[in-house]
Amino acid sequence: MVATNFDTVFVLSSLNRDFSVDRILRYVTQAKQSGGQPVTLLTKADLAPDRERPLAEVAESIPGVPVHAVSSHSGLGLSELERYLAPGLAAVLLGMSGVGKSSLLNALMRQESRYVQNRTSYLVDKIARHKTAIVRSKHEKKNGGKK
Repeated sequence: MVATNFDTVFVLSSLNRDFSVDRILRYVTQAKQSGGQPVTLLTKADLAPDRERPLAEVAESIPGVPVHAVSSHSGLGLSELERYLAPGLAAVLLGMSGVGKSSLLNALMRQESRYVQNRTSYLVDKIARHKTAIVRSKHEKKNGGKK
């Protein structure tokens, strides 16, 4: 299990040469085990000459999981994410290094004035993992959930 106590688990994959539906499927499988709703985000869509093909490939390979093409640079698709970031909902971003997690958070922050907490933490196995979280003070989870 990768993350718990999240309503939405955004699984990010860049639309560059490292694009892999199999990798996305592995992340989605882990996200489903966490109890959160996985949502696939194909990042850097402004750089992809044909983003419709990978969108269709992911949608066909992983039915029932929403998939969106987004661009932190141009703002493409960012408005589609608002429904997953409504007050009272918690979200987390998962993806390999370099897929645009921090850039996406910065774009959302510019667009929606969200507070971004960016930190590096060390897990018990002492492997450094980059964690990024979206937090809104008014988005506290009820019944003891944390910000």
